[in-house]
Amino acid sequence: MNGSGDGIRLGFDTYSLRALKWKDVQFIDYAAGLGLDTVQISSSDDYASLDPAHLRQVREHAERAGIRIDAGIGCVCPISASWNVKDGPAPEKIIDGLKVAKAVGAASMRCRANKLLLGRELAKSSSANAGAYSNRKLTSMVA
Repeated sequence: MNGSGDGIRLGFDTYSLRALKWKDVQFIDYAAGLGLDTVQISSSDDYASLDPAHLRQVREHAERAGIRIDAGIGCVCPISASWNVKDGPAPEKIIDGLKVAKAVGAASMRCRANKLLLGRELAKSSSANAGAYSNRKLTSMVA
């Protein structure tokens, strides 16, 4: 990357290394050792703790290592086969993810909706109604 901050960042998504069962700092150290500059921590399960003090330590560790963090929270679509009712309502999951993203200094947060349930599958889903929140409302709830 040149001094002006332009350029394409190179890193990995922690999902691609999930079999290692590593946590946040291990991923950051691995990325730094490979000469990368970004890690997408794609699940809140990839943090050793969601305690604000720990998240601050993760942010500081990444800054010292020269690694930028992008955040992720997984599926946020209640009509997706990947939706986990145990995660709570989708808007709350998004808000919690945004709080973690902000705490670790992430500039973005990835979420996904895949394999949408249709017809009878959808009717069987007990979590189909998660409520609607605008981007503006979600942002104000995180601030």
